[in-house]
Amino acid sequence: MKISFITLFPEIIQSYISTGLLSRAQTQSLLEFEIFNIRDVVTKNYKSADDTVYGGSDGMLIQYDPLVQTLNKVKRDEKAKVIYLSPQGRNLNQSLINELKNETHLVLVSGRYAGVDQRFIKEHVDLEISIGDYVLSGGELPSLVLVESLSRQISGVLGHEDAADNDSFAQGLLEAPQFTKPSDINGMKVPAVLTSGDHKKIDLWKNQMSVLVTLKKRPDLIGPKVKEINWKQIEVFYKSLFAEDKTLLQINDLDLQIERYKNGNL
Repeated sequence: MKISFITLFPEIIQSYISTGLLSRAQTQSLLEFEIFNIRDVVTKNYKSADDTVYGGSDGMLIQYDPLVQTLNKVKRDEKAKVIYLSPQGRNLNQSLINELKNETHLVLVSGRYAGVDQRFIKEHVDLEISIGDYVLSGGELPSLVLVESLSRQISGVLGHEDAADNDSFAQGLLEAPQFTKPSDINGMKVPAVLTSGDHKKIDLWKNQMSVLVTLKKRPDLIGPKVKEINWKQIEVFYKSLFAEDKTLLQINDLDLQIERYKNGNL
């Protein structure tokens, strides 16, 4: 996948993609990055690419011409998708990541200040994406969030082919809690099944715990999955857990919710 960034602050992008997984992915030719500075096409004093807003508004707006001129510097074919990172865009979630992961070329446009001229969005943007219902000073961080999440879906980036399959949201639910050494910290012991060496039991524990953790922390995610879950088995599993494990895993007081789903009260 090729990723082209259009931004007023290329140093923010460059700093991040030069470290960690994204740097390794680029070195291994799994991802290709290029950064275009909007100021490079500006000829007026101070390399300013923005101006005041018609109708009166706080802040400045990135102008149409510098954006289009910068976009024209990106070598694109008809498959390239231009994305504007915007609080008014489609919410970024795993479903959208799955839609984008097979794209060959994404052009990510980062706004700044009050945003960009609407005419650029109308004429040149294929998709607007938001990373949440809040406002940041620019689109650089959202664009990196998008790329970081996408990169995990590209074969070879994580090292293990199925590594991303166990991430939270990959199957529509949250991931089960995880532990590392030592096995006992201040009396908080790793659940015995995880140290048993019985991989079949461990996988079952993780799958059922994923349901319980999601039910406790993100019940809104349960709805689309509710008919796929064997709630009778979940009930038996939940009742089999020790009280101290429920407390450690922060899944107390789920009896009523499980009973409701088991009885078909969706």
